[in-house]
Amino acid sequence: LYLALDFHPGGDLATQLARWGRLGRDRTRFYICEIIDGVASLHRAGIIYRDLKPENILISRLGHIVLTDFGLSKCFDPAVDPRNGLPQPRWHPARAASTPPAVLAYLHEFALATPDTSPYFTSTFCGTSEYLAPEVLLGEPYTFSADWFSAGTLLYEMLAGIVPFYAEDHASMYRRVLHDELRFDGQAQGLFDADTQTLVRGMLQRNPALRINHTAMVRHPYFSMIDWGLIRLKRYQPPFVPHLNPYDPTDTSQFEDMFLSLPPMV
Repeated sequence: LYLALDFHPGGDLATQLARWGRLGRDRTRFYICEIIDGVASLHRAGIIYRDLKPENILISRLGHIVLTDFGLSKCFDPAVDPRNGLPQPRWHPARAASTPPAVLAYLHEFALATPDTSPYFTSTFCGTSEYLAPEVLLGEPYTFSADWFSAGTLLYEMLAGIVPFYAEDHASMYRRVLHDELRFDGQAQGLFDADTQTLVRGMLQRNPALRINHTAMVRHPYFSMIDWGLIRLKRYQPPFVPHLNPYDPTDTSQFEDMFLSLPPMV
């Protein structure tokens, strides 16, 4: 049995973060644009990714990002009842909002209170600890908006060099995701301008019914200079192009040695 896969020699985003620490504003904006466009394409096809993390984002030879590893993804079948027999989540827009009025006013001011109205929900607990959305941690039915929380975590990490709710152990990290205030001080001070902060807050909104969705995201001021049609066509020049041997199509210099020594597994 042989499994043929595309080879993208630029390594993965995890390796880039390990080598560079922080990726800077231009590189981060470029990557998050291509990530958002890729995830939105999956959602339009009825697929929720469920494992968006740096290790699953490859860098192509030309410097564009490539999403990989769909082992935890779920494809919703439009021929099946979209409710999937699941109860209505506590946070569903049809139920009373528990978000404080001051927070709602803030979200509306920046056009972030645009709920994901997808009728499709699932409830499997899966993903990678640092990037799990609150509704997944709570065992609530969740939908495509869980991917946007993961993307918001990635955006923060690319700029700050650390995930927003980092802790030494999983239990503490889960508590921080569910209860701690999102802060832009300390190590993150000066790395997030006002537009970046409002976008990150919208993506990391704990209430999925109020989390920014794709429609509002692409109109956010953070992306004011972005032509999303050019993103889709990969017409932007990547700010980072991996240094590769042009005479060696199997150059693996952009990958960590530990990954190269692992035996293949199916």
